[in-house]
Amino acid sequence: ALDTLVRQGKALYVGISSYSAERTTTAAAVARSLGTPLVIHQPSYSILNRWVEDGLTGVLKQEGLGAIAFTPLAQGLLTDKYLGDGTAQRAQQRSSLPQNALSEHGLSILRSLDVIAKERGQSLAQMAIQWVLRDPVVTSALIGASRTAQLDENIAALDGPAFTTEEIERIDYSRLFVYLFETVDESLLDILAAQFDMLGFNGWILADSVQAKRELLKGASELHLLKGTPGGIREVVKRLGYLDVEIEEGWENFTDGSTEPDINSW
Repeated sequence: ALDTLVRQGKALYVGISSYSAERTTTAAAVARSLGTPLVIHQPSYSILNRWVEDGLTGVLKQEGLGAIAFTPLAQGLLTDKYLGDGTAQRAQQRSSLPQNALSEHGLSILRSLDVIAKERGQSLAQMAIQWVLRDPVVTSALIGASRTAQLDENIAALDGPAFTTEEIERIDYSRLFVYLFETVDESLLDILAAQFDMLGFNGWILADSVQAKRELLKGASELHLLKGTPGGIREVVKRLGYLDVEIEEGWENFTDGSTEPDINSW
């Protein structure tokens, strides 16, 4: 059908959307055999939704295709809308948002990301858009705005400073820690606490449930993120990777760009 559109003069170039890496490779081969100018892929992509890094961006580079990212602001999650007193969360009835996206765990991720954005002199939305565009294979990002002020804010993302390696790490860890401490095996909680020097902390000693310990660990991890010191904690997770295969796999998922846990699990 795409080839027919070009041959009939109804389109100069064609694109595909939401194809996996494997399907994109196949589509590119078919288009090449027909002489169809397939030039673009339109995937969903954001800080909170990184499935394209599981091989797709590599295929796009190999095939000479660009990517136009849609929902770079994760349907409004990566804006200041949900960083206030909770009014927006309570009023939000959109069924399209992932389940539990506005849970306390999900909001803690947004708050950590907002801290990084403010340190860069940006809004959360501006940082999120610039983050999507950091990879040259992403040629543009599709944004939606209901007011001209929102449009101006989003466009200003292009004026932001280049990301440092530390900032990229902190953005990655802001998602990793919430996932890790919510799912880590109970038997490993004390080991994690030791890495944060928490075993002698009264709050830890008095914690009367597994969930209470998880919350203390998440709080400690957020403190490290706010201080901008994720490097040492990376070693903690690496060590845990040798103790529990699920953590090892989870760590690899967040560091090699492969599929991450669904946001519903936060």
